[in-house]
Amino acid sequence: MDKKLKIHIAVPNQGWLSKHVTISLMEMFAQHQQKYDLMFNFITDCPIDNSRNIICLDTLKMEADYLLMIDHDNPPQKNPLELVALDKDILIFPTPIWTSKVSEKIHIGKIPIYWNAMDYSPENNGWKEHRPRKGLTEIDAGGTGCVMIARRVLEKVRPWFIRLYDENGIVTHGSDYLFCKRAKDLGFTVWAHYDYICGHYKELNLAEILALLTYRDISNGEAPNINTKEYWDEQWGSRAERKYPWFDKIKDLTVNKSVLDFGCGRGDLMEYIKATSKSVYGIDISSSAIEIVHQRNMPGHVATVVTDSKWDIIVCTEVLEHLDNDKEMLENFFEHTDCVVYTVPENCLPPGLEKEHRRVYTERHITEITPFLKEIHVIDDYYLVIAYR
Repeated sequence: MDKKLKIHIAVPNQGWLSKHVTISLMEMFAQHQQKYDLMFNFITDCPIDNSRNIICLDTLKMEADYLLMIDHDNPPQKNPLELVALDKDILIFPTPIWTSKVSEKIHIGKIPIYWNAMDYSPENNGWKEHRPRKGLTEIDAGGTGCVMIARRVLEKVRPWFIRLYDENGIVTHGSDYLFCKRAKDLGFTVWAHYDYICGHYKELNLAEILALLTYRDISNGEAPNINTKEYWDEQWGSRAERKYPWFDKIKDLTVNKSVLDFGCGRGDLMEYIKATSKSVYGIDISSSAIEIVHQRNMPGHVATVVTDSKWDIIVCTEVLEHLDNDKEMLENFFEHTDCVVYTVPENCLPPGLEKEHRRVYTERHITEITPFLKEIHVIDDYYLVIAYR
C-alpha cells in the first residue's frame, strides 16, 4: 500500500476564524481524509510573520510533504487539496485585495480591488498584477493568504517570512512577495490558479463603496456624444506626440502589410510602423489631425467610416470607446479587410469621469461586439484585440 502524502493545513489567526474558513476546513477533511494524512494547526502568534514562520518550522518537524496555509479571513472557494497532485513548488490561490488609497482609485476611475498574483515590474514599484487572470499560470510572486508550499521549498528558503525596511523603518518589501522572489532566485517556480480563488472578508466603509459606484456610473454614456469633428479639431491642436505600450505589438502584426489606421489622430502609430509596413494610410474625423498627418509626409483623409479600398489590416486604436456604434464600426471594417486589430482601455474611465468615453470595456463586451474574434491581449492598462477571417 502506497504511503499517504502528509499535508499540514495551518491557519494563522488572532483568536477567531471566519465561519467560511471553518466550513472550508471541514470540507477538506471530509473529502480528503482517506486520500491524505491531514494535520490541522491554528497559530495565534504576533506579528503575522511570526505565526507563518512557526507554521513553516512545524511543517518540517512533522515531515509533511506540503504546507497549505490559509489566513483566518481567506476562505477558498474550491477545495485546494484537489491541486496537490500538480506538485507545484509554490501555488497561490488568488485573493481579492481592497486597496487603502480608495479616494485616489476613485479619482482615476479604477476599481480599488486587485488580485494578489503579481509579475515583477520595475516601473511599478516592483510589482504589477498578473494578466491574464485565467486558469493555472506561472507568476513571479503572490500573497500568501492562501498558499500551498512544497516541503522542498521550505527546506531551501531560509528564513521564510521576513520584511525589508528602509532607514526610517518603513516596509519596502512585504514578506509574502519577498518569500516568492527568494524562492524563484533559488530556481523554484511560483504559480497561481484562477479557477481556485479565495474570498476575503474585511471591514469596509460603505460610504466609500457608494462613492466608488457613483463615480463608475455609466449612465452618462446616454448623454450627447461630445466626440464631434469640432471637438477633435480643437483637441488635436494641443495634444502632443505619444507612444502607447502596444505600439511594438502592432508593429509586429503589420510587417509588409497594407495598413489603414482608422482614427489615426496626429499619426503617431502610422509614423511608428511606416518603415516596416508595405503601406500605411490614415482616416480621422478631424481635419486638424489629417493636416498634421500630411505635415509628417503621410497620406490620409477626413472620414467617419471606411468607404473604399481593401486593406491587409485595419488598425483602430483608442477610438471605439469614443463612438456610439462600436459594433457597427467593426462590421464596417470587415467590409474592407479580413483582419482587424484594435485597442481600447482595459476597465477605462467610465463616462461619469471621462466625458469622451461612451462605455467601459471588458472581455465580455469585446466578445459580444467583435466579428471573427481570435485573441485578446492585456498590455498594461489596455486590451489589444485581434480578429480575422
